[in-house]
Amino acid sequence: MPPLVNWRFDQDKTREALCHMLVVDELPFKLVEHSGFRHFLSVACPMFAIPSRRTITKDIFNYMVFSITVDNASSNDGAIAYLKKKFDNWGQNILGGRYVHMRCMAHIVNLVVQDGLKGKDEHEAISRIRGAIRYIRNSPARYKKFQECVEFEKLETKKFLSLDVPTRWNSTYLMLETAISLKRAFDAYEDVDLAYKNDLLRQPFDGIPTDYDWERAKVLMARKMKEKYDKYWGSIERINMILYYAVILDPRHKLEFLEFTFDKLYGGTEKCDVMKEQVRDGLHELFNDYKLRYGHSLQGTPGSPGSSFSRVSSSSSSSVGTSMQFLDHEATRTFTIEQEFSMYKTGGKGIA
Repeated sequence: MPPLVNWRFDQDKTREALCHMLVVDELPFKLVEHSGFRHFLSVACPMFAIPSRRTITKDIFNYMVFSITVDNASSNDGAIAYLKKKFDNWGQNILGGRYVHMRCMAHIVNLVVQDGLKGKDEHEAISRIRGAIRYIRNSPARYKKFQECVEFEKLETKKFLSLDVPTRWNSTYLMLETAISLKRAFDAYEDVDLAYKNDLLRQPFDGIPTDYDWERAKVLMARKMKEKYDKYWGSIERINMILYYAVILDPRHKLEFLEFTFDKLYGGTEKCDVMKEQVRDGLHELFNDYKLRYGHSLQGTPGSPGSSFSRVSSSSSSSVGTSMQFLDHEATRTFTIEQEFSMYKTGGKGIA
């Protein structure tokens, strides 16, 4: 049993915890207006004044927004236009909002999957597999017989046959994933249900899934998806450059690491040199924008980063004394912010 402690209600901390719950659990802000939720809190914590949905929204925005995710391209475009306008009004639109637009990942993944299902070969193969699943699921007796085939084939799985639905783009993948793992059971079912084959022959795509259909469902669908993936993400030139700058500003990596990865991917090619140049130019553009905005409040830092030394006695030789004088000079030397930036990105190896 935990020890007894004095507890005092804190409206602000409770409100902050509510915001945290809504964000990490991806709950709608309107939850605070649901009658069931309000009743629960009135019993569990009657002293808490439940804020409105608008107040909660403002609270969460005040905790600083890192990213906003939407689920389709049109929503993404609308959100970007709104944010750019706001940033302009606040005087915070860096480089005219060049890097605000990140491709909508959920929408692209959706396009990748849907494109993989549209090919004629894939469509016919998937339709036959879908028809077989629908036939078995339409009757409890058929489904029981199919489960017996699963046991007979010694297929150790807890998955159940499912059909895809238009409102969930990943449901077709889940349907095929389960069906492919149970292929041997489908083959066995053909021998125990004589109506199975005849009934499916009357369907639009004629008959039960063939071995070729099962292979097409795996191979051709993946190939089409890879083509669509490459269209959006298959080349480093298509990636938002802000992701490269994030790597450079990570003290574990910096510019050398990024250029090393470019060399590994495209070493010795013109593309590699072009990408390095684009990253350097873009990084300096960002720095110059930063300097224009905040340069008046920035000052150089005394001393070379990472420099350290021990003093020697006054009885040391003149050559040692000269060396110490030089180190003293370096320790008091002021580096400009441009020099500091150059030294940082190169790992402190010199000013470029």
